[in-house]
Amino acid sequence: MLIRQPVVAGQFYPNSAKKLSSTIQKFLNKVNIKNTSLGAVTRRGKPPKILIVPHAGYDYSGQVAAHAFRQIENYNFKHIVLLGVSHSAFFRGIAIDDSDFWQTPLGKIKISKNFIAKLTDKNIFVDKQAHQQEHSLEVQLPFLQEVLKNFQIIPILIGQASQKDLKLLAQKISDNLNNNTLLIISSDLSHYPKQKTAQIVDKKTTDAILTLKHKRFVNTLSQLKQTYPNVDTFACASQPIEVALLVAKNLKINKSKLLHLTNSGKITGDGNRVVGYASIAFYKSSSQSSVGATLAVARNDAAIPSEHKSHELSSQEQKFLLNYSRQVLETYTKTGKTPKERLNSKNLLRSKKRGIFITLKKHGQLRGCIGSFVANRTLLPTIAKTTIASAFHDPRFPPLTKQELKDIKIEISILSPLKKINSIKQIKMGKHGVYLKYVNCTGTFLPQVATETGWTKKEFLSQLCSQKMGLRSDCYLDPKTEIFIYTVQLFSE
Repeated sequence: MLIRQPVVAGQFYPNSAKKLSSTIQKFLNKVNIKNTSLGAVTRRGKPPKILIVPHAGYDYSGQVAAHAFRQIENYNFKHIVLLGVSHSAFFRGIAIDDSDFWQTPLGKIKISKNFIAKLTDKNIFVDKQAHQQEHSLEVQLPFLQEVLKNFQIIPILIGQASQKDLKLLAQKISDNLNNNTLLIISSDLSHYPKQKTAQIVDKKTTDAILTLKHKRFVNTLSQLKQTYPNVDTFACASQPIEVALLVAKNLKINKSKLLHLTNSGKITGDGNRVVGYASIAFYKSSSQSSVGATLAVARNDAAIPSEHKSHELSSQEQKFLLNYSRQVLETYTKTGKTPKERLNSKNLLRSKKRGIFITLKKHGQLRGCIGSFVANRTLLPTIAKTTIASAFHDPRFPPLTKQELKDIKIEISILSPLKKINSIKQIKMGKHGVYLKYVNCTGTFLPQVATETGWTKKEFLSQLCSQKMGLRSDCYLDPKTEIFIYTVQLFSE
């Protein structure tokens, strides 16, 4: 039996099982999604297909990594493809370790030799020696052991590889990336610039990754190298990230999310020579409904709703809708069924059609948010459908559990009709939500995003373009982009 022993335990992470587990749980518990025991709860939300996670010592990047691993906690992944770049061994091609197990202080993890057999090729080969001193894949394993059960790994390192090799690896991974398989890319960002420079270049790099466009990412790195020649690297595992983007294209993965971004200077207080860290998730959405943290993203979106006569809801109607949303949330979470509508004297609500967002918050932090501009149903059916979607189908979060109900606060946003504008000068931050439409890509931020983040108008629009629509951060300046504004009647429990 061949067991690869840990080589950076006691250096990059604690070598005591008890201390290691405690350290990771502390990181995980600081992430918005609180650690819960999900037991046999049926999974209705979809986990990420691909994660990009940093690989520095836990004191530096452990908290950033936790944002990624929290997204997959208790999901039923059977195979984890770990892809990184070799930092210690020089070789040409792509090396896979086919030992029987990899050991960590938390126990042994089995390697899937059947999966490896599906990947090997002329320049994708088995080479245990290439992995012996490598840290970048090893540091991911204790996190996986804390958040998953009964999984096997496929450790892969890229050495000196051609574009042809990368495309071949991407195709082979794509052919085998089923619902029980997760691809994890191990990469840090910029190496050793001053903190101010790191903040600039790391944002440009992550913006490029979030577009899900392979060519955009490669071109961005090329431009950064020309602009900042003294920076050692802008993503130490740039080729594995290229593979991830190629896989995303092959599998038509259409959503990306920046989970956390920082650098070592913010952690140590030394901003002279820093390393950048980010956690990013790629999701495949089969739904065209809008999803997000007080945001919407849709592709091939439905027609923009036409204006319709309406007036704001009264305080009595607001209370009624909040009570109904609460009843739907609790009934569906406990029984899987939607309660019947209780109109009573609220017959007026039958005739009202509005775009709606339901935001769920737990201890003041986002726990789910889904909505739609298309007012093709009256309020009560829309409230029911959107409440359930926010609780169970937001791809960034696991489905809500009964244990969490008491901590959930419901926020309802009723949207006005969209109004097309010709200049961003017409946007009033904090008052207007913004809806962008570029060809078949759309995205929105609700008005409260500006208030909650403190972004400037330029930052607000840039984040909407890059983070939510997967386009250039300045897409709002493109003449082909249509810009709409709207207002929101917001009320909450």
